[in-house]
Amino acid sequence: MKTKLFITGSSGFIGFHVAKRYLDKGYKVRGFDSMNNYYDVKLKKSRLKILKKYKNFSFTKGNLENQRILDYSISKFKVSHIWSTPWTVNSKKS
Repeated sequence: MKTKLFITGSSGFIGFHVAKRYLDKGYKVRGFDSMNNYYDVKLKKSRLKILKKYKNFSFTKGNLENQRILDYSISKFKVSHIWSTPWTVNSKKS
């Protein structure tokens, strides 16, 4: 079985680069991201557009707090590894 990675936060900075690196190596990747507006949604959408060009990439929009969507996405994809990268900056906005 080919390695299948499930990457949370796949449209964020770290998640995008992790996903792209493994896609470039031929791995199958399922991205998972809430696409929230914590920072520029246009940037997240442009990253997602790049990832969607790979035939081995699929995507689910959802929140990690939604256990039903998370469980379904993981089981449907038959994940072999999970890489969790849902980071946010913890600083005051001025």
